[in-house]
Amino acid sequence: MFFKNRLFLLKDKNSTFRIVHIDVDYSVCYCIDIFTKKGLPIPMTTLQLEYLERIGQLEFIDKDPHLKFFRKDFELNEREKKHWVKAKENYDLIMPLIEQSNTLLNSKLRGKFIKEHARIQGVSEKHIYHTLRRYWQRGMCEGALLPDYNNSGAPGVERVAGDVKRGRPIKYPHLKNNGTNVTEAIKKIFKVGYQLYESESKFSLYYSYKEIMNRFFRDKNGELLEVRPSFDEYSYYYKKDHDVVEKIKNKEGENIFNLKHRAILGSSMEGVVGPGDVYQIDSTTANIYLVSEDNKNNIIGRPVIYFIVDVFSRYIAGMYIALEGPSWQVASMALINMAGDKVEYCKRFGIDIEEEQWKSGGLPKTIIADRGEFASLKSDPVIQNLNIHVELKPPFRADLKGIVEQSFNVTHERVKPLLPGFVLPDHRLRGGEDYRLDAKLTLKEFTNVIIKSVLLHNNKKLLKSYVRENDMIHDNIPPIPNQLWNWGLMNGKLRYVEERFLKMAFLPEYSARITEYGIKVEGLHYVCDRATKEFWFDKARINGKRTIKICLDPRDVTYAYLMNETKTDFELCTLLPRSMKYNGLTLEEVQYFEKLNHMQIYSYERESEDAEINYVGEINDYLNQTMTNKPKTSISISNAEAVRNIKPNKNKEKLKIQKTEAFRLVENTEEVLRDENLETSSISETSFLNTLIANQEVNIRGRK
Repeated sequence: MFFKNRLFLLKDKNSTFRIVHIDVDYSVCYCIDIFTKKGLPIPMTTLQLEYLERIGQLEFIDKDPHLKFFRKDFELNEREKKHWVKAKENYDLIMPLIEQSNTLLNSKLRGKFIKEHARIQGVSEKHIYHTLRRYWQRGMCEGALLPDYNNSGAPGVERVAGDVKRGRPIKYPHLKNNGTNVTEAIKKIFKVGYQLYESESKFSLYYSYKEIMNRFFRDKNGELLEVRPSFDEYSYYYKKDHDVVEKIKNKEGENIFNLKHRAILGSSMEGVVGPGDVYQIDSTTANIYLVSEDNKNNIIGRPVIYFIVDVFSRYIAGMYIALEGPSWQVASMALINMAGDKVEYCKRFGIDIEEEQWKSGGLPKTIIADRGEFASLKSDPVIQNLNIHVELKPPFRADLKGIVEQSFNVTHERVKPLLPGFVLPDHRLRGGEDYRLDAKLTLKEFTNVIIKSVLLHNNKKLLKSYVRENDMIHDNIPPIPNQLWNWGLMNGKLRYVEERFLKMAFLPEYSARITEYGIKVEGLHYVCDRATKEFWFDKARINGKRTIKICLDPRDVTYAYLMNETKTDFELCTLLPRSMKYNGLTLEEVQYFEKLNHMQIYSYERESEDAEINYVGEINDYLNQTMTNKPKTSISISNAEAVRNIKPNKNKEKLKIQKTEAFRLVENTEEVLRDENLETSSISETSFLNTLIANQEVNIRGRK
């Protein structure tokens, strides 16, 4: 089956084509070479394409080389905003032409049609041809008209300091040690520390920072100033102005560098022409109470059901059942199910089906929804990336989505007499039965029941009130959703999309930082193959951190997803050991633990830093005092004699220390000795020590 926007490879021409339009009678597909610089869509008959597929000359391609995960819900810089404005202008320019595809794709009428449009809009024909070609080749959505930019922003541009502190907002303003704006005067002080660090091999960068804090950031009373630069600021300017790799290698050597600085790692049918033209999506709270999978004595409440129904055929194209209330997050799961593999989905709930029983719903042209989930900014990627028109209906107007509402009613009526725990109308009356106590089914078991109901509806439900067209009657097509769906595909607007792309479109995007400990996002640390191969973490430890964008499912942080440079695919990121404690948790749980940890550590940071700086000052004062009060000796000895006496001097000092540290287990030892009239040695203490040392040296030489 050929769908609009699907890619295929013609092996004899070695060219990749995109289907940009399918004729009303499904006889002709208009296709464009996605890599040509001057080409336009050309007609190909479906019979010809099907024949090429049968003989192996045509092969469908799942990976779209032009597919990019454009995100407008993420904060954009000024340059990116300008690109989006320009893309929107070009999109609005060509849409009147696109909407009249029969004229635009006719090679005999196209030239005059575009020439007249260019005259009315006041632009060149060449610009219109270029914009149309880009639109067709790159996926037929607004994002296809964006320029190829990968290096936006202003890296390396230093911001001018003002009254407000530069950098990221202060997390805990009630705590101290938040740093200060680094002025030119402070930079000169920094240079003193840098010279100290580079000139003394024993000094670390942090030690040099503490040294200049002692010298330049104390008040008249010798107390450290409350407002002073942080070590992060000190380190930032060093790494910014120096080739850190060479400095470290020259200072510490290649081996130390590798050891210490490598990475750590009207009518609903009005205007509807076929399947996929218009879908309706809605949710309802099921009239049944469920129990926990772990303990069936625990009642967990009522689930929420999402259905997505095709207006033309009444075909249920997608569904999802969750315990959460209606939200964009749950709605996105229903949309993923809509375009996903139904065979695999059913298998998860113990149901084996053939693809013909429940086909992928693809992407529709229009979705009718409530003002709720789809009015949220989080749904913007659906509109921009998937090129789906969302038509929002006002609240309390279920009649405007009558088809999907009726699907809920039919499903409830079908399962009501069968399921335990189902809520009946008398549940609020005095003396009425408490149906919550009858709950027996788990969420998985209830989903199994609803899937079977959907399969029954799609494949066997006779729509008695469905108004069939004359052609349907002529072709003997019964008003059964699956039959109507298959018959109408030749006239439909259904579009193919890769399931992975659809999932990526619904994943929220976060700002992450590349550090020596991994890719850090929301307190979590991840790693991927690309980061390891390109030594991201080694460079981060040396040159400092940098920011990237990463996608993360807040319902389970076990994995994250990183776009590649061309935004045509993603890298799977896995948790590093330091973050494995969060495996399987939600992002909300992670943020709670991280915030609690940061608050505790940050509250003690100033006290620890003050102690470190005071220690350096105390030791310097002690050494200065010791050296000043040290008596000068009049005895002068040669260097050779001083070196030769090191060992005897050490032994002499050691014996003296041992004597003073010897244990005395009897109190008043001297009195005991006097009472016993013990004779004292006539040998002086000095002579005794010298004799003992000499004897030890003789013994040592004898052993040698």
